[in-house]
Amino acid sequence: MTDTTVRIPKRFYDDCVNCDVEDLPPYYKETKNYYVISKIRDEFAGCDYSDLHGKQMNELISRAIYYADNTGFDLSDGYMRGIVLSARATLKALHKADVLTDYEIKLCRQAFGYPAFDMHNPKDVKALQEF
Repeated sequence: MTDTTVRIPKRFYDDCVNCDVEDLPPYYKETKNYYVISKIRDEFAGCDYSDLHGKQMNELISRAIYYADNTGFDLSDGYMRGIVLSARATLKALHKADVLTDYEIKLCRQAFGYPAFDMHNPKDVKALQEF
């Protein structure tokens, strides 16, 4: 893994694929439990596909936020609980890799109380000062 990639859980990503979501960031490496994807939203800047990766990352993040806010999901169902927890883990990984925007971080905090304010993350320091 390099500083331009992030490791995310396979379960949520695979669920997105099973739901026929076409706009997902491609993975570069696969392990038993994780995929490695690019964390750069504008990876294709300067070419005909300049906003393609941004659109793909936005789709992944918006679906993860939807599932992370588990309102309306039956969490007693083991499969659904696994998807919700994997969506949350995906958002946590993207946050630690500094991929999420300030607005997305705010949505995560509203949906499931994560992330706690991290004083090592410049976005969190700024958000805490504005809080």
